Amino acid sequence: MTIIFDLDHTLFRTNLFKKDLFDIFYNMKIEKNVVNQTYNEHCKKESGGAYDFKKHCSKIEKEIDCFDKTAALVGFSEFVELTDFSKYIERNCIRFLKKQKKLGNKLILLTKGGEEIQRIKFEKTGLAEFFDEFLICKNNKFQELNKMKLGRGDYFVNDLFSEIIETMELFPKVTFVMLDLNRKKLPGDKISFLGGVEAINSIDLLKI
Repeated sequence: MTIIFDLDHTLFRTNLFKKDLFDIFYNMKIEKNVVNQTYNEHCKKESGGAYDFKKHCSKIEKEIDCFDKTAALVGFSEFVELTDFSKYIERNCIRFLKKQKKLGNKLILLTKGGEEIQRIKFEKTGLAEFFDEFLICKNNKFQELNKMKLGRGDYFVNDLFSEIIETMELFPKVTFVMLDLNRKKLPGDKISFLGGVEAINSIDLLKI
């Protein structure tokens, strides 16, 4: 059995991470609206979701003359070194992954984002120990998915409707689960227009 996981909002508490990361800027007295505006310009408009802290700093530097980019980069290095990244994954996440490895299942982490930041998340959380493959895509995931052979008994676990729908067209026999750590509805509900795909908000509810 092969299980493909997404990273952000599926296994990783991205909103909490982003809040902690942006504290680097807030502690330097950069206003929230500037941080968010430059984030949106860099990450959402220019890089297609592939976040890069240095490029974000460059955006802020263009907006604020007195911004100390060097100090921000030092703050980022200290953040990566000193932060306990275990808080960004669920308490039972590692236990679930250990169980799957003992069962002999192949685990693939397929994520879209910036190379440096995604690798930091992957390694500092301890997830790297359990995955057979770690694939980072800057644009979309379908170049990697097209290389895979998946069928009945395999799982695709993701938080995005759009990616689930498109992947269903590639692999109609795969079991799809929407795992969104930010989902507010009661766990275990079904999404009718996705053919009854189970929607959950915790890895504790993932029955594999």
